[in-house]
Amino acid sequence: MIVERATHHYRPMQAKVLADRLRRKLARMGFRLQKSRTQDPDALLCGGYQIVDPEHGGLVAGWRYPGDSRGFGMALEDVRRWIDEAELPKSTQPKGLAAR
Repeated sequence: MIVERATHHYRPMQAKVLADRLRRKLARMGFRLQKSRTQDPDALLCGGYQIVDPEHGGLVAGWRYPGDSRGFGMALEDVRRWIDEAELPKSTQPKGLAAR
């Protein structure tokens, strides 16, 4: 799934609260939310998120483009949208959302 970066800007505390809430939601779904540790604000991966399967260690969502193995291509709004799509009943899921 390719996700465009959201343009939402949160205050630091709002972002922390939202990230924690999304992290808990993903944990209930069997996934883990990771944030890039890159400290350089000019780096491509700085501030991005990715969703991983902790059981297999594989990247589930967060690629910047097809074939990218680095991940961390999601903003918090992208993560929220991904969770909303994943929680839809199978019959109403948009095409392209892989079965989990």
